Amino acid sequence: MNDARAELRGLFDLSLRSYAPRPQPQPSPSLIAATLDAMPTHVAILDGSGRILLVNRSWRYFAAALDEPLPGDLVGVEYLKSGILGALGRRDALMLRLTLKALLRGDIEHVQRVIRMTGTDRWYQVTAGRFESAGATRIVVTHEDISAVHAAQETIKDLSQRLLDLQEEERQRIAIELHDSTAQQLTAIGLALIALRQRFEGDQAAQRTFEDIEDLVQEAQKEIRTFSYLLHPPYLERDGLKQTLTRFIEGYTRRTGLSVAIEIGEVDGFPADVQRAVLRIVQEALANVHRHASATAVTVTMSATPKRLTFGVSDNGKGMERARGDANGTLGVGLPGMHARVKQLGGVLQIVSGAHGTTVSGKIPLGKAPT
Repeated sequence: MNDARAELRGLFDLSLRSYAPRPQPQPSPSLIAATLDAMPTHVAILDGSGRILLVNRSWRYFAAALDEPLPGDLVGVEYLKSGILGALGRRDALMLRLTLKALLRGDIEHVQRVIRMTGTDRWYQVTAGRFESAGATRIVVTHEDISAVHAAQETIKDLSQRLLDLQEEERQRIAIELHDSTAQQLTAIGLALIALRQRFEGDQAAQRTFEDIEDLVQEAQKEIRTFSYLLHPPYLERDGLKQTLTRFIEGYTRRTGLSVAIEIGEVDGFPADVQRAVLRIVQEALANVHRHASATAVTVTMSATPKRLTFGVSDNGKGMERARGDANGTLGVGLPGMHARVKQLGGVLQIVSGAHGTTVSGKIPLGKAPT
């Protein structure tokens, strides 16, 4: 322990000589040790082989709670054999082992990782940095308890998911109301018009007016059916994502006149929230193309592996920057929603835009392959 404190004193002396413009009072080893012991963060200094040279009080308390019988000051104990690996899950333990080996080899100089203690709700941010002192390699490792931050992030994630679920529930309710109420009322209006036309059979002007009204009613019924489908695709759970997307894109092509190429692999069998999120993202991306891009062709791609779902929507339009300069409306009202949906599933969304078009692409991690 005294040798470690002497080395630590030498490091502070070197730092003072390097940065101080004039001689400064030098801290004593006891002051340095007391400063480290006062820190709530776990701090350890390792040698070039990964053995512990010095730990602060917080680290000793942390080690005492582990199952490994170790000396009280932990000096000379290998960091990876200090009980830390046994307290982690297999994935975190492997990550920590590989990270430390890379630091000791000099492949990396600094790294941060988040780990969880198994069987608990304790989360730590592990920070490690490599430096040289008098020709010797040293590693500084800290464990910072971020359990409260992680809990807050999980709460935000749960609230975001609930908001998305509420949005879907509201869309479904509106779609049902439109289909069961408004559409039926329009049907009744159409039947009443037929009866009314029979009373004015000899009035050609009235007949033309009735025909115009019937055309308007039929157009309104068509728009309501389309709007209801967009709000809540009724066959997503029954038919799966691929068929639902294909059906939607075919209708989109008819409505907009755009040429849409489809390259969709086997993407069914994933959880409903993943399928619903991807469907909404593609819908919003295609809506933006129609409203803003002035494109003539669009390509929709989607594929899946056991680890991730990948999708993309590309157009040959004028690009987002030029679209923002349009006098009519604003661009990308749904972009924050698209980002939120992908982030909620742990994925990433990328938007690349230029003078020759825009591509919206994303990757969503998956726990298993389609069933």
